[in-house]
Amino acid sequence: MAPIDSQALPSDPTWDQVVACVDLPAKPNGPPPATGAVAEAADSKRAHPRTSLPAWGILRHNKQLFGAYLCDVSRSGLGFYSPVALIPPATVEIWLPNGSRLEVVVKRCIRHAKDRYRCGAVHVGHADS
Repeated sequence: MAPIDSQALPSDPTWDQVVACVDLPAKPNGPPPATGAVAEAADSKRAHPRTSLPAWGILRHNKQLFGAYLCDVSRSGLGFYSPVALIPPATVEIWLPNGSRLEVVVKRCIRHAKDRYRCGAVHVGHADS
């Protein structure tokens, strides 16, 4: 598993409460992920452009906490890797590295490897309230 930079982890809740963490490859294929706009295909049906957001976050599903790896974000949703399968339309909460919490509805979840599911979700609202 790739090493986790403890400085990049959300502080609330504590990382010690996480049940499982997504298993990322130790040496990802290609260059390290860049931040910024993500290229879209000419025939893309996306409502809003994506922005790359390579960071660790915490996922809450069924009252359990999991370590998730965030990939990208847009005005309407976000992409992330989860250590558990999330069956659409599961509603989950994501803690971002800046401490914000988002409530999202999973729209797709594809298994890439053992303990690694690539998920796409749309925003429902802020879970901070």
